[in-house]
Amino acid sequence: MNKRLTVSSGPRSNPVSTQVELNGVLPGDRLMPRMARRAARVAFGGDAQMTVWDHEYDYGYRLYKNSARKLKPELPHPAREGAGSGEREE
Repeated sequence: MNKRLTVSSGPRSNPVSTQVELNGVLPGDRLMPRMARRAARVAFGGDAQMTVWDHEYDYGYRLYKNSARKLKPELPHPAREGAGSGEREE
């Protein structure tokens, strides 16, 4: 069995996404920047300005020319919940 990753490229308003299977990588292996670059090259022929997401572990990497930034799913911030509603708890 191979590792499945989602690779996205293009502007945030209209990204193009595709699924990639990497041979020789087990599904339980953790996604690392090097593996993310490999998936991006397979999907779009390049490895910069792309996002690679591992749905098994629910995180990914945003790839830049000389670096990669780890991405985590956005969770609602407790201080922002109910903000601006005009209601106060007593």
